Amino acid sequence: MNKKLPLIAFATLLLAGCTQPATSPQPTTAPATTSGSMMQTDKTYESTGNYVSSAGPEEISVKLTIDQDGTVTDVVVTPKATAPMSIKWQTAFAGGIKTEVVGKKLADLNVGKVAGSSLTGKAFNEAVTKIKAQM
Repeated sequence: MNKKLPLIAFATLLLAGCTQPATSPQPTTAPATTSGSMMQTDKTYESTGNYVSSAGPEEISVKLTIDQDGTVTDVVVTPKATAPMSIKWQTAFAGGIKTEVVGKKLADLNVGKVAGSSLTGKAFNEAVTKIKAQM
């Protein structure tokens, strides 16, 4: 029998006890910013809004990120239209809405025509009303 085998086994067990335990990553809910001595975390809300075009009922998805002061820090509008003309207007609206609402108070949001689209603005306002009710 090889006399070095028990020594190797002992050394392996000894070294195995020296490793640090693995830690699992901690989930994060939203980006955080430091303001003075307080930590602020933005919250994201999502809802849908509807309208009726000449082609029939249409829908958009609205995602708003709001800071603790009630200010919109980000907006994402996802077109859900099925009619070609509605897709065009919703896409234009989605591309222009960020400059209209980011930096404004959620309580004051009420958009009209954005990028030439007025019906999508009505659906956006409906989604914002639903988001306010979630808070």
